[in-house]
Amino acid sequence: SKNERTRAKDPLLVLDDLFEVRLAHSIDVMETAAAALASAPAVAVSESDAFLKSVPIHGNTAPVDALIKALENESRQEMLAFQHPVDLQEVVGYKKYVRVPMDLSTVRCYLDTGMYSNFLEPVQHLRLMFKNAKTFNKHHMDEDPVSKAVFDAAVAMGEKLDSLVATLYTQSLQYAIECNKEREAACASFLADYASKECAEIQSMFKSTDKFRLGYEV
Repeated sequence: SKNERTRAKDPLLVLDDLFEVRLAHSIDVMETAAAALASAPAVAVSESDAFLKSVPIHGNTAPVDALIKALENESRQEMLAFQHPVDLQEVVGYKKYVRVPMDLSTVRCYLDTGMYSNFLEPVQHLRLMFKNAKTFNKHHMDEDPVSKAVFDAAVAMGEKLDSLVATLYTQSLQYAIECNKEREAACASFLADYASKECAEIQSMFKSTDKFRLGYEV
């Protein structure tokens, strides 16, 4: 169409389209970071939480799935107590200490039904899950070895979650920097190529041997 031809001749509009295509095909920042979970330097919780809150899920549950998988990796025994809701009939007095129960099956249900709007919300539920276990079991672990085991697991897994979230944040920032470098390189390459072609056309149009420059050539 005429509009498409006009857009194709406008370097700024073409450059804008180029960015849109690159962004559309970029690997999701959160997913890439989650796949590369490893040890990372300490990060302030407020910083990582603000970042997670700023990233909408939009139905992409893969990063959270990867986070849960990383939690369970080499810790399946510790995570057994958190797989399903606490049986309130079996665990007497649980509601006295825990106002908002939480477990992995509930987190997964929320993920599947699109209940989370950003990546901080499932992380907060995971934290709540471990906090509940510590809150209840600290009152019973002295006389009940099962409560002691669940309490210890909640402490260990809570620390592991904090470490994974810190890593997720660090890796995401690093990935964002690399993406920006790629965009800048693509922009420079595009402008250099466009400038060279335009100058060649001008030179051919005026049948001149003088070299024309637009300022973007390499």
